[in-house]
Amino acid sequence: MKHVVYNVAEINIHSHANLVLLGRVYSNLEQRREKKACKKFLEEQLKRLGTLTCHYCNKGNLKLKSDKRHEGATVDHVVPKSKGGKADDSNNFAVCCNSCNKKKASRTAADFMASRYIVKKKSYSGKIA
Repeated sequence: MKHVVYNVAEINIHSHANLVLLGRVYSNLEQRREKKACKKFLEEQLKRLGTLTCHYCNKGNLKLKSDKRHEGATVDHVVPKSKGGKADDSNNFAVCCNSCNKKKASRTAADFMASRYIVKKKSYSGKIA
């Protein structure tokens, strides 16, 4: 992959194509910053607690890196980005298993914890809420 360096000061902002390009560059930078913050959060949680456990269903022994999706830990935004949550703020992060993260989608943590999915999952695993 070829990396291109843009000198933003020399870009003509009156051109629609250049504005689209600047938007893409900015978006990529934001995504990288968020990904780095999430990785750092998971590493700190593992170091501090010794294990990664899903915040919602209490599934334990999640791994930082895994070939199997159901074993891997993900970072969930407690307040979703779509509802004003900060994308790279570790105070808005929670360790989450992949299945809970997918099911939660853009709901708030409180709404998701009250959902039938979590109640059913906890009762199935034998862990009463």
